[in-house]
Amino acid sequence: MGVAYKMNNNSFHSFSQLPLELRRLIWKHCLPHRIAEEDTPNFLLDGNECRQACWANRITHQNAQPPAIAFVTSESRQVALEQGRRLELEETTSLESIWVQPRRDVLHLNWTRLRYVVWGKSRRQK
Repeated sequence: MGVAYKMNNNSFHSFSQLPLELRRLIWKHCLPHRIAEEDTPNFLLDGNECRQACWANRITHQNAQPPAIAFVTSESRQVALEQGRRLELEETTSLESIWVQPRRDVLHLNWTRLRYVVWGKSRRQK
């Protein structure tokens, strides 16, 4: 009598035996579509007070990180690095850098009058 093996429904043990092109396509489809925030909201829309009615701090920082597949295998990391990169931010934000995937992500700018003054000055100085 042989031993019967039960395969876990969440596993695909033959993945590494697939052709490289197919594995890379699968890794690419695993990349998330996210909202990348260039700046975090520090002010209400009037730009006068440093309080915010609603700010998902955890989500902002989570979306700034590289996708999980960048840490699975060297092959998946290569796919992630081909599709995205770290974007270093200016001193005007609370995030040092964010992970952006230009072809997949939506860039969200928390626009206030203060942001206009800061961005306007930085554009004129260049």
